[in-house]
Amino acid sequence: MLERVVLGQVETHRRRIAAAIRALVAAGALDYVYDHGCSFIIPSFRGPVRISRRVILKPPECTDRSAEGKIVINLRPGAAFGSGAHPSTRTALRCLDDALRRRMLAKGATTAGMLDVGTGSGVLLIAALRMGLEQAVGIDTDACAVAEARANLQCNGLSACATISDRDLATIHGRFGLIAANLRYPSLIRYARTLADRLVWGGVMVVAGIQTGEFAAVRTAYDACGLTVLFKRTDSGWVGAACRKNAAAASRSGGV
Repeated sequence: MLERVVLGQVETHRRRIAAAIRALVAAGALDYVYDHGCSFIIPSFRGPVRISRRVILKPPECTDRSAEGKIVINLRPGAAFGSGAHPSTRTALRCLDDALRRRMLAKGATTAGMLDVGTGSGVLLIAALRMGLEQAVGIDTDACAVAEARANLQCNGLSACATISDRDLATIHGRFGLIAANLRYPSLIRYARTLADRLVWGGVMVVAGIQTGEFAAVRTAYDACGLTVLFKRTDSGWVGAACRKNAAAASRSGGV
């Protein structure tokens, strides 16, 4: 008898939860997405969405009265990666927010600018500029992403603060105080040494696009390049991490 009562209560709660989810989907607060054979319920990006304690993403035409004092990023709908719907974008944004809010870049690194590799929509670069960085460079081999990132910069009034191009990483020879690389695991491993060489001493690199089971290998590869993991953030089986370039690494690579 007790078992039937408990099962009945569980079923009642399940129906109420399902009804609440359907109501939120109907209201536009949640969306169903289907990816690689799995269905997910995620926050809808048809309106303002809080990504971290400070960062809010929203379409340009939407207003959010609760956004006062927050870092608000306008993103036009488009085909480029980086709308915030994927966990790798969210973990990267949270890592950026934490690293810059806690002032983890060494003195001088903040004036060295940012390099955003695989910039996509430009969301990470725009977020860093909104958080106080003065200049940035974004690169992406996808012409669509380059166009959309430039449009998003303009939409946020930041066109004068950044350069977006289709240049290959190998052609970038300067050094930066902050690097963001939201790429997949094979690319992060392949570019580890090059990315480390582009970072000034005391600079911070945010890497994302890593599934949970891949993180140990990425950490080992970046540690070998003199990059120490400061912290990581996880979301739905994906990992983002912030790393700092130590003095020994700068000495080996001739960094500042």
